Amino acid sequence: MHPVVSRASKMILSGDVATAEQALVKIAEDEGDSALVVVLDEMPAKDLVSILREFDSGKESVVSLLVTPEQFARAVVLETKFAEKTHERLQAMINSVIFARPDEAEAYLAKLVETAEGCSTLCDYFEDHLEEFFCFALHGSFVPENYPDIPEDSSYLAYLLKQLAAIDIHQFDDDEDSKPVLKRSEIADGTWMETAWVLRYEVPDGFGAVFHMLHLRILKRIEAANAAAASQAKAIAKGDDDGGEESAI
Repeated sequence: MHPVVSRASKMILSGDVATAEQALVKIAEDEGDSALVVVLDEMPAKDLVSILREFDSGKESVVSLLVTPEQFARAVVLETKFAEKTHERLQAMINSVIFARPDEAEAYLAKLVETAEGCSTLCDYFEDHLEEFFCFALHGSFVPENYPDIPEDSSYLAYLLKQLAAIDIHQFDDDEDSKPVLKRSEIADGTWMETAWVLRYEVPDGFGAVFHMLHLRILKRIEAANAAAASQAKAIAKGDDDGGEESAI
């Protein structure tokens, strides 16, 4: 094991992620890029993700540029251990790696969706854009040309979920040969939209797996919310009945 691996782990443990990253960069400078790739393979995934999450497309790192799809997939699934309320850091980290070399984005996403943990991580990645993601799954575009006639008290997401019930996870398997509604160049901004496009048209089985998992995740939330509302309504009704009996006495 390269001595910098243990030194970097100690730095990260003490909170000095920047110095740990600098130590890794020095390996590339002194010994070459291939030497750093070997070192990254020796690093614990938890340490690698700690470094990767410090960077985004506006603040690049040699580590983000050289990390392999296998190393990336192994590390990124540990992002959940940071338990942040939003997914902005996760989005920035994934974007900074897979779009550092746009032509290789497919390889990184293909490796990530090989595991259920990787698919779940991508579900978190798309979490803040559910309506657009499901619209893309249905129509191939992120915003429909004509919105359906939706009652004022209903959401577009609820409408989409009803349509999605008829979607077969395997229907996306044929997207690789189908003509996209949008060209990649139209949404090639290195963000979640481009990720969704690459996933759907270049890793269609992965897109189907993420779509299915995200759909089930949302349905479970709705079921839980409905159950909680029903329980609350039952409790209120019971309270009214008890109050009525007491007043009658």
